[in-house]
Amino acid sequence: MPAPSVRIRLCGIVLLGTALSTAHPMGNFSISHYSKLAVSPRQVNIDYVLDLAEIPTLELKQKWNVTDARPERLQQLAIAQAKEWVQNLELTVDGKKVRPHFASATLTVAEGAGNMPVYRVAAKLTAAAAPGKKKI
Repeated sequence: MPAPSVRIRLCGIVLLGTALSTAHPMGNFSISHYSKLAVSPRQVNIDYVLDLAEIPTLELKQKWNVTDARPERLQQLAIAQAKEWVQNLELTVDGKKVRPHFASATLTVAEGAGNMPVYRVAAKLTAAAAPGKKKI
């Protein structure tokens, strides 16, 4: 059986590893973008996700002037924000701009560093588009 000081150090290492594995992998100022495009003969389906770390989440909450933090209210604000972000996306097929259409969005709230919230906004979009032409 290990000495008490060794056991305490081992417990500390295990607890530290557990704490680090549950933290989000971004820095406190990070915004991570993810886009998945699924192309079919008549449209493009897009999963567009933004992960906001603690500081961008705080800034977004300030922009929203959140006084009502009920999940339903936050979801409404996230949908409106996602619609605004979608307006700034640019999708082209054969050099022609195609406007993505907003289908839905969901907000996930997690606990970040210092018990500050972190937001993930996941939007579903579609765009009417035929396949592009192969250029040789």
